[in-house]
Amino acid sequence: MATNISPKYFSSGVDSFGALGISKYINLGDRFLIIPEINIQLSKESKSNKTISLRYSYSPSRSIDLYYSNAIGIQDLGQNLKGEDKLGIKLNFNY
Repeated sequence: MATNISPKYFSSGVDSFGALGISKYINLGDRFLIIPEINIQLSKESKSNKTISLRYSYSPSRSIDLYYSNAIGIQDLGQNLKGEDKLGIKLNFNY
């Protein structure tokens, strides 16, 4: 099991806001992980969001995630904003 803490901050000419991302990597065997994550907003105007993923590693450098999230997106700025609930698939390639 591993814990990841990642501060996130966005600033533009119009607005700026920050979040604190906290996730855990929980091994279910050699190839499966469960990854729950929460992004806690540091401003009062924004709402926190959550994601949970089931990751299957089919090779040392490749994996696939099945995720459920209420964040706008699963990368970059989208992780900081709350949106509609969604179910998705994400392909991961490490190089």
